[in-house]
Amino acid sequence: IGGSQDNASPLSSGDLYNWNNPGAGDGGFCAIVQSNPKIQYATSQGLSIVRTADSWATQQNITPPFGTETAGFIAPIALDPSNPHFLYAGTSYLYRYDDRTGALTSHGGTQHLAGGLITYIANAPSDTNRIFTGSDDDQLGMATDQGRTWVQINAGATPLPANNISAINVNPTDPNDVLIGVTNGGATHLWRCAGTTLPDSTRTWVPVSGTDGTALPNVALNCVTRDLDGPAPERR
Repeated sequence: IGGSQDNASPLSSGDLYNWNNPGAGDGGFCAIVQSNPKIQYATSQGLSIVRTADSWATQQNITPPFGTETAGFIAPIALDPSNPHFLYAGTSYLYRYDDRTGALTSHGGTQHLAGGLITYIANAPSDTNRIFTGSDDDQLGMATDQGRTWVQINAGATPLPANNISAINVNPTDPNDVLIGVTNGGATHLWRCAGTTLPDSTRTWVPVSGTDGTALPNVALNCVTRDLDGPAPERR
């Protein structure tokens, strides 16, 4: 399943020649619960979220009641990979939906995580408490307590360059090791920090581009993932 401009969220259930199309409008971020793939989520413009528990035979609207807050035209959602009962969604604040109770809470509390909009959300696969958010105004937030308190980690002895953050990938075995993709101009579009909990004075962000024949193309990035058999950047 994936979002499609003007064409909702096309879905294949195993037959790539025949597709369904749940959701509505301009399709955006989607998610499938890996332990129970009948449970899926789709979004459309303005952070409208729908959920199914029966492979789209029925669906329910779980859009956050974010009132006067602004959500991105294509706003992010993310399932917690180690606790898929939790779905996170972002405006300039972070919301959490618990599918066991139907509770939808603003777990960032009064913490503003972007001067503009949250553009990406990622949970550490090895630590349900660790959450990262990126924004369209250069802010990279990190929580180590499931979103109750936040620190901004784009600063450092070698800082993350100011840019629109479009992708975050957390090492599946090390919650302190993240890759950040950016979309706008600049010399490098992929960055890594292997010590996100270090203080600003010693935290470093390094470009990850490779050399010669191993170099990644220097293009705007919309998605970053890792080789699960070798998640270090050397096995991109």
